[in-house]
Amino acid sequence: MTAVSRLLIYVLAGFVLVLLQMHAGYLFGQTGIRPDFILSFVVMLGISAPLCRGAAICWGCGLALESVSCMQGGVLQIFFLGVFFLIRLTKKFLQFTTTVHVMVIVWCTQLLKYGYLLFLFSYVYNYEFVFREMTRIWIFETILTVGCSPVIFAFLRRLTGDRKDPLFDQRLMHHGRCTQ
Repeated sequence: MTAVSRLLIYVLAGFVLVLLQMHAGYLFGQTGIRPDFILSFVVMLGISAPLCRGAAICWGCGLALESVSCMQGGVLQIFFLGVFFLIRLTKKFLQFTTTVHVMVIVWCTQLLKYGYLLFLFSYVYNYEFVFREMTRIWIFETILTVGCSPVIFAFLRRLTGDRKDPLFDQRLMHHGRCTQ
């Protein structure tokens, strides 16, 4: 698969995930609790995409999500770029070899996201009521996001045609031998 076709697949997948995330037909969609598909997508881009292309796609996903969700300009763009670069920086020190590792990273980025949004809404925009409501939303959204992230990773790996899959290449030790 060429680099241009892989870029096109990433861009289209990001666009579809933005539309899917903002669709109102979810089970919990009316209460604001939805899995954050874009955050899982950004984590996957941080693990597998080239630096400049991945950063541009993360910025574009933040821009698209802000434009359809009526958020302040730049809030999600800065956050998604920050998560992308944080994953790229820690790629040398952390292992992204199993699904459990990636799910823990998605959980940590979800925690960072709500800490960032809580700081912005509480101190920058002076919303008083936001802590209780955001805590309730954060718990359920984190469970949904972490639960959906392996499906997103597997789907995007299959779309991009990566045969060597470090996320799902789990080795089992059986009587001293390594089997796959």
